[in-house]
Amino acid sequence: MKRGRTLLWIARSSWALFGGIWGARIGFAGALALPYNADSFASFLATGLFGFYAIVGFGLGMGAGVLVGALTEWLLRSVGVGNPSAVSVATLVSALALWVLGGIVQAKYPGLRPPTSKPAVSSHQLHPARRPCEIVPPENSPQRASWEAECR
Repeated sequence: MKRGRTLLWIARSSWALFGGIWGARIGFAGALALPYNADSFASFLATGLFGFYAIVGFGLGMGAGVLVGALTEWLLRSVGVGNPSAVSVATLVSALALWVLGGIVQAKYPGLRPPTSKPAVSSHQLHPARRPCEIVPPENSPQRASWEAECR
């Protein structure tokens, strides 16, 4: 096998490989955001469910990657673009199509999308009214005892 054909074969194989990996990532990403409780069967069940989604996503991602890549390559080659250029453009179009399809799937099924983490708020960023130790101690004796226990 010539070097050029080997590179084209690798590029064509990447359509299926990256499509499958992208689909599996979308299918399993929600499991990584779940709190794991070792005492509960629900954690095991939810992880298995997201594992099933990952397997389905792997298959659908492979199919979508190959379909978009092959159709794009066929279209470009029928127009008269050379084989290496057609495969390169088809690889790019396949990656972009998988990215767009992933966004559509996550928008339609938000349970597959893990929640984004919010940045931690440090105590010096809080509003002065929320920093109890920097305000004047309360006059009321139960509240004052609580303030002294917290701030001293």
